[in-house]
Amino acid sequence: MRGTLKHRRSAKEMKRDREDHFADLAEHEPTEEAKRRMQRQAYKTHTVEDFLKKVGIDTKRSVVDEK
Repeated sequence: MRGTLKHRRSAKEMKRDREDHFADLAEHEPTEEAKRRMQRQAYKTHTVEDFLKKVGIDTKRSVVDEK
C-alpha cells in the first residue's frame, strides 16, 4: 500500500496485483444477479418500421401509392 508520494509502486508491483485480483475473481462463481445480467441481450434490435411507427408515420401504405 502506498504510504506517501515518495514511495510509488513499480509497474511490476501493479501488474502482479492486477493478476492476483483477476485470479481471485476466477476462483469464485458469479452471483445469481451477475449471471442474470450476462444472459440478457446487449441491446434490442429495432427496425426502420418500428421507428416510423414511433414517430407516427403510417407504414401500411406504399410510397409508390402517393402518385
